Amino acid sequence: ETTEGEGPERRLVVFGESGLLGIQPIHSATVVARSISLVRVLHRASFRHILQDVREAFPVKRLVAAVRSTSVKRRMDAAGAKRCLGTLPLFVKMGCSDPFLDFLAQHLEDRVFLAGQRIIDGSSARCLYILRTGSVRVEEDGVVVEKLSGETVLGEMAVIGLASERARSVVATSICFVQALGQSIFLKGLEMFPKELERVLALSSPEEGRGRKKPFREAAVDRAIQECSLFAENGPAFVEEVRLRALERIYLPGDHIVEEGMQGDSMFLIISGEAAVYQSQAQARDDPEAMRPRLSAPARVATLSRGSITGELAMLGVACFRTATIQATTILFCWELMHKDALAIFERHPDVCQHFGRTICKNLETSVPQRILALPLFHQFDRHFLTILVLKGRSRAYFAKQMILQEGRSSKSLYILNRGSALLERRGVEIQTYAAGSHLNCMAMLGSTRPLHCSLTAVQTCHMISIPRRAFLTAFQMHPSPSAEAELRKSEEAAEKALHLLVWRLVTRARMRG
Repeated sequence: ETTEGEGPERRLVVFGESGLLGIQPIHSATVVARSISLVRVLHRASFRHILQDVREAFPVKRLVAAVRSTSVKRRMDAAGAKRCLGTLPLFVKMGCSDPFLDFLAQHLEDRVFLAGQRIIDGSSARCLYILRTGSVRVEEDGVVVEKLSGETVLGEMAVIGLASERARSVVATSICFVQALGQSIFLKGLEMFPKELERVLALSSPEEGRGRKKPFREAAVDRAIQECSLFAENGPAFVEEVRLRALERIYLPGDHIVEEGMQGDSMFLIISGEAAVYQSQAQARDDPEAMRPRLSAPARVATLSRGSITGELAMLGVACFRTATIQATTILFCWELMHKDALAIFERHPDVCQHFGRTICKNLETSVPQRILALPLFHQFDRHFLTILVLKGRSRAYFAKQMILQEGRSSKSLYILNRGSALLERRGVEIQTYAAGSHLNCMAMLGSTRPLHCSLTAVQTCHMISIPRRAFLTAFQMHPSPSAEAELRKSEEAAEKALHLLVWRLVTRARMRG
């Protein structure tokens, strides 16, 4: 019975899909017209001709789910897939457990290929394919080298990244039911089953695990920590806390760990394996506020290996966007430490801040001239004057909740916020927030001896540039600019009075509310 409604609301009915696809050579039902019916017939030969330029697999969920016969369902069940996976030489060598194989079998993607369609070509996606029914031919350089049928597994080395390119192509010679295992599912399985992850890592680097009494992963972590300068400079308590907070990640060859220009807030420590670093040739921008790099043709600039650290500035909150693309070249196992976890570690291990503070200052050293030259504060001074300030200036990094300036204390330097944000307070009352490009305490550089009126605390990781009074005096002696100095003093005195008035109003209001 195929009637679907009456009149103009009647829906279209499709039947005979099994015969079209070659699943059932004999019709399993009889269809009789109950009234004058308009029927369009699509023959298999015509359908195959249409598909000549569309060499894609058909997801069973869309095309075949409703027409799969009982025999097909029985042959495509998870138990049969698990049996095929369990016989793979690679998985046998790994000693994969039943729960791991069950997980893979339950997450296979069903696909259908018609005769003449390519299941695998020389540059196809990295997947493992299980041929459940049908027959295929294997081609190399256009020559048929093998014919396969029945339950066969194809591409087992590609799914773990040990074969980046396929040397042969596989073409369906009849209707084929195939199940595909993608790398994303395989990686998810490794994350869920640590023992299998251990075996994959040992398989990818047999020379590192040879002769070791510890499990491969534990031994690899120990070696990476020994070779990493960050851990060498800090005690075992810091190492253990990073171990507990870091996320374990595994990447297969060709996977992107990070991509240039994308946002990120984490740091990576390579435990085992290698990765290539690609960076655009032109990254400089005239505007120092433009944090996103200008992308151009990337070039390979470095290689990361065991013990290497990358992404510190993103983890510290200094760089909003990744400045390079990192691509795994081998099976790569690493730790990922997120920004929020790093801040929690810094609170308990203040000494670690010195290490990362030096890293920040070193990486942002080239941004200091840009910041000083572009600062509106010095627009009246010539470039030679500003060059002296650049050479004599100092830089320092502060982390969230660290005090940069304390009210009541004396200071003889101008402070410029190069990166990050900071909060100005007076006796616990919030006054205003300073963003990158702001400056504070300019009158001290010009000779004022009054103590600081407010405190400045880092809201997020900050890179500060300080210009002492003696640096200003040196520049003034070498390149006198009395008119520029007078204009700067006048404008800063007015700004300081306005700030003092704002502080008085907010503090008075807070006292009245209290």
